[in-house]
Amino acid sequence: MGLGCSQAVPTEAVGAPSGVVCHSVKLGAPLAAGDVASLSVIAVLAKAQTPFPAEITQTDQQLMTYTDNVYVMSPYAVSAQTTEVGLLVRGKGEHAAGGDGEDGC
Repeated sequence: MGLGCSQAVPTEAVGAPSGVVCHSVKLGAPLAAGDVASLSVIAVLAKAQTPFPAEITQTDQQLMTYTDNVYVMSPYAVSAQTTEVGLLVRGKGEHAAGGDGEDGC
């Protein structure tokens, strides 16, 4: 089903956890009751990674710790979510796949 052009804009959400940035998505076409929509969300989480250990020598391999939720929160029922976390390793882009979510939390 085509949704047309969609727009996402930052918004305030009552009851959202502290530090969470919420967006409102306006679909290009309305959904009829019972219809299903698929959305792709791309986020850059610049502060979700920290070096581990905090300090290394120049010849040591730097590791990173990722601290965040791998699911997109939603006030709506979500039947499945897939998360990909992109990492840069030795100058080559590699990624590790996350899990499938059964709900929006």
